[in-house]
Amino acid sequence: MADALLGMLGTPEEPHVQILGMYNVLEGLGRMGRIDDGIAIIDRFFGALIDRGAVTWWENFIADRPNRYSDSFSHAWGGSPTWFLSTYALGAQRTGPTTWQVRYQPSQLRTMVGRLPLNSAVLMVQWQIEPCRQRTLTLNAPFGHTGEIILPEVSQTNELRLNGTVIWQNGQIQSESRLRVNDNQFILSLGSGEYTLGADVRCP
Repeated sequence: MADALLGMLGTPEEPHVQILGMYNVLEGLGRMGRIDDGIAIIDRFFGALIDRGAVTWWENFIADRPNRYSDSFSHAWGGSPTWFLSTYALGAQRTGPTTWQVRYQPSQLRTMVGRLPLNSAVLMVQWQIEPCRQRTLTLNAPFGHTGEIILPEVSQTNELRLNGTVIWQNGQIQSESRLRVNDNQFILSLGSGEYTLGADVRCP
């Protein structure tokens, strides 16, 4: 279904899905883990707006053409690229008034840096990815907030280190009660503070 959908989007000049509907396209791809397809759509469709001089997200893909007087060059529903890149590429999202989650999802991106607003505070997130070798997550979690880091591929992970201390090795949790494993995923619960999480991963 996703493959068929990708072939039906049209072009930035003659879109078959407008900016409001593109949110649903990106959400579906994100939920399926097709991050690279979502990035390609953002590059193709929303990149075309930037090529035409956009400095904000527009109401529709052809708002710069002589059209309706109500066409807007700054519209809230046009923000799906920013939301997709934060939620799925960076993997950071707010899950409650004082809670957050950072989830790694594989993509073509090798470096990702972002800030997630949390009430009056900010969660800082940075990924450095070396495929089949090393994943490094650096984050600064604000005071008064708690969250979870979720990493996939437990069976392909040789070692996990939190701030230099080994917390997973040889298929077992090592001296870190905040780490648990569920459905081939690591789930690490954290409070406020600065953290560096390193994962040594082998190719499947």
